[in-house]
Amino acid sequence: MKSAGPMRSVVISRQKPLKLTTALPGDKSISHRSIMMGALAKGQSRVKNFLTSEDCQNTAKIFEAMGVKIRREARSKNRLIIDGVGLKGLRKPKTTLYCGNSGTTMRLMSGILAAQPFTTRLAGDPSLSGRPMNRAAAPLILMGADIKGKGAKITAPLTICGRQLKGTTYRLPVASAQVKSAALLAGLFAEGPTTVIEEIPTRDHTERFFKYTGLDLTQSGHKITLHPGREPRPFKIEVPGDISSAAFLIAIGLLVPGSRISLKRVLWNPVRIGIIRALNRMGAGIKPSCLHQQGPEITADFEVSPRALRATTVQPSEVPSLIDELPILMVIATQAQGKSWFHGVEELRVKETDRVASMVDQLKLMGARIGVKGNSVWVDGPTPLRASKTPLQSYGDHRTAMSFIVAGMIADGQTRIKDTACIATSFPNFFELLVKAGAKYSQQQTAG
Repeated sequence: MKSAGPMRSVVISRQKPLKLTTALPGDKSISHRSIMMGALAKGQSRVKNFLTSEDCQNTAKIFEAMGVKIRREARSKNRLIIDGVGLKGLRKPKTTLYCGNSGTTMRLMSGILAAQPFTTRLAGDPSLSGRPMNRAAAPLILMGADIKGKGAKITAPLTICGRQLKGTTYRLPVASAQVKSAALLAGLFAEGPTTVIEEIPTRDHTERFFKYTGLDLTQSGHKITLHPGREPRPFKIEVPGDISSAAFLIAIGLLVPGSRISLKRVLWNPVRIGIIRALNRMGAGIKPSCLHQQGPEITADFEVSPRALRATTVQPSEVPSLIDELPILMVIATQAQGKSWFHGVEELRVKETDRVASMVDQLKLMGARIGVKGNSVWVDGPTPLRASKTPLQSYGDHRTAMSFIVAGMIADGQTRIKDTACIATSFPNFFELLVKAGAKYSQQQTAG
């Protein structure tokens, strides 16, 4: 949803070859968890390459409101020192806790706050306030939590009355790392073990962080079990570059003729590189080098340049490993030979916006052959893209906005994308890197 005030639009046209060698801002999922785990550990934790996006800063502000001291090192805004208060040290906040546009913040904080000895209120911006929180609340309520929101979907604002929780066993009805993480975080404070069963592997950053900080977490097949009784240890980490942000630069490297994009120290977690596996099936030829263990995660360097691409099929079991990259993958598919299918994409309808509708409807305006069949999206390529006669709408969704900017780089004419300030929620230096690569575009303020 858009704000009522002025919005920033981007106007971009077909680009000449772009060249870029860069490291990336820290992964958003890991940056969120570094704040949470640092706050819940008792003692001082240090985080390098923290993502200074609006979403992650809102997570930090929430913990500061509950008595956690978080400060930046003098030499760098993305180096943090967190003075953790331990599992029993959070204090009742004086005001409503604001999550902004971050579903990760609201869902994971629900798990932590459900067990505190006080009542809290979680609020978000208009977009987040329309997104369902019932799935994340379900295992918490089963554990004894008192969580109230609007309607059956339990939309924000949420009122959470802290309770003594009891561990439980919960089978995820839909693959979701956020629901899993909310239950495991609540399990830190519960009586007895908490087990989450997931049929399809999802992002495992919470589990990796738990093990890295000395918590008693075991995994057997589809079962993940947390045994309470330990407090997380303070830690030092460098957050890997965000693979979800890298996806847009990868797309530029593959699609803009003559380009070369080299990326350094990017997250190379098996359950996060579905985008790489899909692109390599399409002929991208992305090969990692300099694999390195970086705290609880692995990083890699790799290079991307234009390739002849062929269509691919993404199965529902793959979607959790590339859920945030599906919009840009649809753009890439418009330039691939054959008909690509993306199955099981219903989760895209409950993101910052309905990404199925926004991507399909507006790529059609650019001449793409794209459509929806049930819970699947198909794209028939290759198709020359052209600028839409009307501005493309981002609907305040950062990944939609960046996807259309990349599409505009290979389209005939001048493509205008409205409401692009939202990109700062996940990729604050996106435009800075475009300039560094040699991209030409303009930004304008428009009425909301």
